Amino acid sequence: MDTRVKRGQILKELRIKKGCKQTEIAALLKITPQAYQRYEYGASEPNADGFALLADFYDVPIDYLFGREKKTNPIAQLSDADAEKRILQAYFQLDPNLRARIWAEMATNLQAQMENIPNTCITRTTTVGTELDRRENETQALSDEKAENNAAG
Repeated sequence: MDTRVKRGQILKELRIKKGCKQTEIAALLKITPQAYQRYEYGASEPNADGFALLADFYDVPIDYLFGREKKTNPIAQLSDADAEKRILQAYFQLDPNLRARIWAEMATNLQAQMENIPNTCITRTTTVGTELDRRENETQALSDEKAENNAAG
């Protein structure tokens, strides 16, 4: 299959999944509907800016539009009304230390329920998160110390 045709199919699938019309996507790209139709048919392609705009609009990596990445962002696939999306958004706004504790608890519960989750994966992710939190705390402590020194003198 021609790579342009494949890219066109990807654009069409994403558009339909999002519930948009070709005219709406054409307006987003500031092109004619006929020009956008040519993208979906594989007769032509967007320029680099067009691909970037489409990737942002569909919330997928640009590589996905080129057929190089199979998976889209699972959070982006949830509808705005989904409770899961609200929970994840709230989670990412939490203090990093609290997120690390929640993550560790989730990993423990998942591991108990699903034998196919490798323990090394869970341990490594938790360790990386803990290390990032430690570095963030050190940076904050240095900033606080510097502010105190500047205030004192």
